Amino acid sequence: MPSPPPCRHCWPWRSRSRPWPCCNAPARSIPANGFPAWYQDANGLALQLCMPGTLADLNAGICPVFAADLPAGALPEVFPANWAHEHFYYMVTTDLPMAGRDKNSGLPMPGAGRFVFVGGIEATFNTPDPEAGQQITFNRWRARVVNPACSGSYTFHTPHRAPKTVAGVAGVRISDTEDIGIGPGFDGALQGSTGPFALRAATPGGQRAVMPGRVIHRYHNITRSLRTARCVMA
Repeated sequence: MPSPPPCRHCWPWRSRSRPWPCCNAPARSIPANGFPAWYQDANGLALQLCMPGTLADLNAGICPVFAADLPAGALPEVFPANWAHEHFYYMVTTDLPMAGRDKNSGLPMPGAGRFVFVGGIEATFNTPDPEAGQQITFNRWRARVVNPACSGSYTFHTPHRAPKTVAGVAGVRISDTEDIGIGPGFDGALQGSTGPFALRAATPGGQRAVMPGRVIHRYHNITRSLRTARCVMA
């Protein structure tokens, strides 16, 4: 979506590794739904709340909102009666096959496990159903290994944040989630790990462009498969 014009006033701090919302008070929220109009990262890229505007958008999954998410099962979205419980300003996700623990032999088996990563800035509610006055936004970083092949330490190398190491047990799902910003106001999401926003690269493999005062990450498709593993017993 096109970027809105710059805010006249900004939060008293900025971080090159964190996004921040439009901070001109009259423009901070959309009167029709009460959420911030957009979030802007430290590179100046602003992303609006992703809402499908047409049936073609809905069917194509342009935004992670689907007919089943709407109480009426169809557009238009009308707040709060026909409004999806979750919307996103930004989301990056991947689901990769990797080696996992074979249930019969207990040994590593190619393709028996999965690595799942999700990062984004989400708009949702404190209540089970959409409700005025209960709007929240948060910044999510989540890494999961389904059916890990080995017991030991797993280090996650993901977009946006430094590598993170967690302990795992063979055959037991590893799940590490950071949801930052749940609470009053919309500025809590500024403290999360996801940001600046990644852009699509023209070729596979991605790229990292360093310019004066900013770093732009570009990703084509995160499709590398981790199909093999070797467990080393101490």
